[in-house]
Order: sequence, then C-alpha cells, then structure tokens
Amino acid sequence: MQSQIWGLGGQVLGWNGLPLNAPFPIPFIITGGGTGHIPKYTYDLGNNWIPVDTTTGSYGTPWVSVYGITGQYKHVWSYDGIHMFFTSYNVGRTKSRVWYTNDGGKTMSYFDKSDASPYEGRQFGTWTEDNNKAYVTGWTNQAKLNYSLNNFVSVLESSTGQPDGNYPLILSGSKNGQYVYGGVASAGGVIVSSDYGANFTLYTLTGSGHSNAPICDDTGQYATITGDAATGWWFTSNYGANWTQISVNTPIVYMFYDATMIMYVTRTAPTNYFNFTTNQGGSWTSLSFPTGVVSGATLSLDNKNKVVYLFQGNVVSPNNKLWKLNAAKNGWDEVGTFANRIYSVGTSELGRGVCVIDYSSHIWFSPSPANSGSWIDIGTSADSVGTLVFANVI
Repeated sequence: MQSQIWGLGGQVLGWNGLPLNAPFPIPFIITGGGTGHIPKYTYDLGNNWIPVDTTTGSYGTPWVSVYGITGQYKHVWSYDGIHMFFTSYNVGRTKSRVWYTNDGGKTMSYFDKSDASPYEGRQFGTWTEDNNKAYVTGWTNQAKLNYSLNNFVSVLESSTGQPDGNYPLILSGSKNGQYVYGGVASAGGVIVSSDYGANFTLYTLTGSGHSNAPICDDTGQYATITGDAATGWWFTSNYGANWTQISVNTPIVYMFYDATMIMYVTRTAPTNYFNFTTNQGGSWTSLSFPTGVVSGATLSLDNKNKVVYLFQGNVVSPNNKLWKLNAAKNGWDEVGTFANRIYSVGTSELGRGVCVIDYSSHIWFSPSPANSGSWIDIGTSADSVGTLVFANVI
C-alpha cells in the first residue's frame, strides 16, 4: 500500500514493503512511456512494477530520458544508486515536475513549477556529484533550477550571461560542480559557468546556428558542444576558455566521464563512421560500423566498465541488433538480437547492467558488460499507455 507524507520542496511519496536490501544488490530498472504513462520501476526484474507517482495526471513521460540516449546526461539516473532525478511537463507545457530520491527509490519526492508562459517544460538536467546540486533546464529562458539533495527550494529564474530570449538546452557539469555548460538554443553558442552556476559567460560560435548538446568530463576541463549544420561541433580543452571547431557536420558526440575516450558517430551515408580519440583530441581514429549499419547509429555508454554499445536506431535493417565495441580487434561484437526494432538502450552508471526496449514496448536486461545469450526477458511494464520510450538500469 502506498503511504504519503509531506516535506520541504514538494510532496514526498513513499512505498511500504520494498526489500530491505533495495536497491542493492537487486538491479533497479525504471521505465517511461508515451503521454499519460506513469514512470515505474522494478526491483525484481519485472515481477512487480512500482509507480513513481500516482498523482501525475497529465505530466506524462519524463522526457529527459528520450534525450539521455545520446550520452550527455551526467548523474541524472544515479551516480551512486541512491540519488537520482528525472523530469516531465504537462501537455500545455505550463507546468513541470521533477522527481527525485535520496534513498535509492524507497521514497520519491517531487517539485512542481508553474508559469503562465508557454514552453515551461523542463526536460534537461545534470547532477554535479560532489557539491550535491542539480541544474535543470528546458524550453524557456527561465528554466534553471538549482537544489541540494535535502531541499528542492532554491530556484534561479535567470543567470548572468544567458542571452535574453534564448533558452538553454541540455546541461553538463563537472563532478565538483564548479563548471557548468549549457547550449544556447538559436544564439549559436555555449554558456559556461566557472563558479558553481552563480554566473555564466556566453561564447558565440561561428555560424550562429543552433547549439544544444554540451558534454564535459568530471573535471570540467574537456567539453564539447554540437548544434545544427550552421554551428557544427566544437571542443574545449581548457575549461571553456577557448573553443575549436572539430567538424562542420552535425554528429552525435559522446564522452566517458574521465575523458579517456571521446567519440562521435556520423549518421548519414556514405560518411557513416565511428570516430574516437584516446588522447583528448590529439588524434582521431575512424572505425567502420558493423555490417549493414548505414545510418541512424546510436551509442550508449557504460562508464563504469568502459563499454561502448551501438545500435541502429531507425527503420533501416538491421535495427534489432546490439553491438559492443571490441577495441582489441578494432571492431564490433554482436551481443544481442531481438524480435523487434530497438527503440532505446539504457546503461547503468554503476556498471550493473544494460536494458534494451523495442518498439513493441518489450524490455530485456543483461548484466553488464552484456554478452550474447545473457539477456533476461522481463516483459513490459504493466498499465502502459502508448509506447515505452526508455528503460534504464540504476
């Protein structure tokens, strides 16, 4: 039976009867779906699904998960199995809800923000581990939210350096929280804070196109940002002080949290290649995709075990296979073949497993690093509305 109490920063939702050892050593798998679907999680590989929140109404899917497959979300799901958060907004985008937990999901709290203006939806975030702060943003130029692990009440409506009328898109921060990076919508630039988010400096990039996907390593020294064709892809190796354009196309960029490998995929034939550097941009190596992958290549990273997973996330076949990078042979190992096209792949920050969800809303789990034949069929989350769009392992 669900029990509820009230606390600072929003309602606290608690559930009785969870295993005493949750979330360890049992994998904690969370799912989300289409409009109206309540995110749920399971401690027992799908035998029981626990709703995150039964009061959400039209808040729907925490959309942060959709964008999270491109690898730029640091410590959103969990950096220690205990602390995590995710976001959603209503259909009219006039209300946002951020769920968070400080006890591995045994209790979930939420913070609501309402605004009369449209596009108030918050769906991007990063958690800077050492100083226990999160930064959440979305489709508004007033979308920065700053909070501690124990409270959810410190709200920043704006910050120095953010251009008027340009909302920040997607955030990434250093482990200690000193450096925070954000894309700046149509301003063709990146905003950088070196003082824990108190102030931001705008760096305008050549082309002044769209920029939206920064990623930084745990130190904050190395960071990348991508945008549209006018902006391209940019890289800094000195904490955001200077930016160099790496490519004029619009690849999908990924980075291990310790910057031991920075990688990108070009997703349009005939230039479809996996590219990586192991010396922070000093030199680059190109590697062909697995046979048949011609476009739509998407990665999912296991930062703990240093594993790179790849699938073809579009209608082009083979779109039901998952591969793992094999650096020793400079190629790819197939680690899973599924009945339907893969929708998304979620990988634990703790190295505890990987989930695959397909277009029939079916979910598979494998201990990480995944190997062929190691998949456990955990079915689908009950009471799903629409297509499940993410499954992730905590």
